[in-house]
Amino acid sequence: MDARVPIIAGFCLVIFVGGCGEARYRLEGKAPDGIEVVMLLDAAAQESVRLIQERYHQEMGDLKKNTQIALDSLQAGSVSLNRPLAQARLQYQNARRRYREAFSGLSRFTSFGGNPIFSNDDLALKANTLLSEIADRFYKGKAFSLETEGEMRRYIRKQLVPLERTINRARTRVNSLQRSQKGSARAREQVEADFQAQRAGLLDRSNQAILAGLGERKLLEVSVDPTGAFVFSDLSVGRYHLYVPEPLPQAWLVPFEMQGHIWQELGKENKTQLLIEQVE
Repeated sequence: MDARVPIIAGFCLVIFVGGCGEARYRLEGKAPDGIEVVMLLDAAAQESVRLIQERYHQEMGDLKKNTQIALDSLQAGSVSLNRPLAQARLQYQNARRRYREAFSGLSRFTSFGGNPIFSNDDLALKANTLLSEIADRFYKGKAFSLETEGEMRRYIRKQLVPLERTINRARTRVNSLQRSQKGSARAREQVEADFQAQRAGLLDRSNQAILAGLGERKLLEVSVDPTGAFVFSDLSVGRYHLYVPEPLPQAWLVPFEMQGHIWQELGKENKTQLLIEQVE
């Protein structure tokens, strides 16, 4: 036997083994009008989106829960003021009624002409103002005796001044409780405004994280020709994703298994909701 045969056989075996490396395949596809670039992402692309979306919903749930707890607390505080405020308003109304009744007692004081010295218009004046305007047996042009002046002054000091103080205290109490209620209402408005701002921030951060994460998963990128065709060549066996991030918030993130030469068209049926949308 020729001694060259083993050498030639061995040389052929080396060529055969060397030529049988990892199988490589081609993906051809078609993109809709207006798409200029298609990207190839790795196997973990879809899972990275799912994890970010899941984290968003968890954080959104916590934010809603904490906001509701704060609102419930403020509401409970506001409700607890309802009864004291109603009582304070009643006390204020009663004080004003008693003052009006006491003021009507001034009708018995008359001028030299027999006319009442005071009218209902004087009810709006403070008791101390009434006292200051009674001077030298005159009040708003009406003359009366010195005795009448003394009686009027004593009546105002004894009846009207204390009741006016009661009205002032009751009014102060009502105003204080109303301010507390308004403060609670403003606090609720602030909590709700903070919630809206935090929700918008969380949504934006999550969507930016989705886009950034997918960008980090990019393996290849090819241009789409004028007919919409695109080709990825020399791909090894495995799982990949075709990615076209437009028109957002939708996009194409299409998973596929590379086991041989394949065709993949991008259309309405495999478009996905990529970004998270705010739901009321």
